[in-house]
Amino acid sequence: MAMFELRGCIKREHMESKRNKVYNETINRANDCLLYRRFDECLTICLESVKAWRNFTENENVARAMETIVAVTVQAYAELGRWQEVLPFVTQVYNGIEDCPPLIAQLCLLLHARLKDYVTCTVIAGIWLKNPANGHRPEYRSLAEQYVYRVLLPSSKWEDIEPFLNSCPGFSSSLQQSVIHKILQNCHLTTSILPRLLQNISHLHYCM
Repeated sequence: MAMFELRGCIKREHMESKRNKVYNETINRANDCLLYRRFDECLTICLESVKAWRNFTENENVARAMETIVAVTVQAYAELGRWQEVLPFVTQVYNGIEDCPPLIAQLCLLLHARLKDYVTCTVIAGIWLKNPANGHRPEYRSLAEQYVYRVLLPSSKWEDIEPFLNSCPGFSSSLQQSVIHKILQNCHLTTSILPRLLQNISHLHYCM
């Protein structure tokens, strides 16, 4: 009995190793196409892979491979000028922006920020950051900061910084304080917003 179980375990590990090899080879082919600007070919490889892998993402290795191939897909869409297809694609793969990995959410945010599509950026950040399941992710702060630096500051929406930070359920008072301090250090803000941000810092100290 123990021998059969051992053989079964070895067989499963062998099959898992073969699958991982296939995933890596596929991702490498897609990356090569992206590197050599064969964007249509890259997109074809990616979309075929997503279709083949999407029903197996409960497996951790498949989920990681899927995240990588989706990231490459987003870049291929962007290079082809088909950026408007990115969000529907990501939404279909992950059944919504709120459940997509942080890397994918950030790529979508940066893509639309580059296009100065700040309305879509606000939707992406709002949906992802307000999902309680994302609040404990280490990338939570990074995505919030990207929204401030890539969207609010370039569009001169200084007054929206404080309400935005307050709307992020994954931020504790101390974390909000840290983010605001970083903004003050890295940006030359107008004198009209400085008193409000400084007042907010004092309020956070009081809350602590």
